[in-house]
Amino acid sequence: MERAQAWLEHLPMDSIHSWADFESIFVGNFQGTYVRPGNSYDLKACKQKAGETLREYIHRFSKQCNELPDIMDADVIGAFISGMTNEALVHELRCSKQRTMLELVRSKKW
Repeated sequence: MERAQAWLEHLPMDSIHSWADFESIFVGNFQGTYVRPGNSYDLKACKQKAGETLREYIHRFSKQCNELPDIMDADVIGAFISGMTNEALVHELRCSKQRTMLELVRSKKW
């Protein structure tokens, strides 16, 4: 809010003549600074990297997951499992009946 107020106070005199002028100038100034919230597609792109330990992957995945608003547990679990590289563990987790990420993490001795 402070940045927008400072920007507004330092606009050149007579630079805005209508609401359309204001909207255009405002959006042009602040559009590049907007960080869009993530979604389930961003989480699905989180894959375990070559040479990355499972613990490192879990940490990175959890950090990204915590940045997503209102994501469903089923989407989190699906993205987590599909991003792993250990095929035996992927198979074991796909066969499990956990319905929340907390249940999934507690079910294994990572």
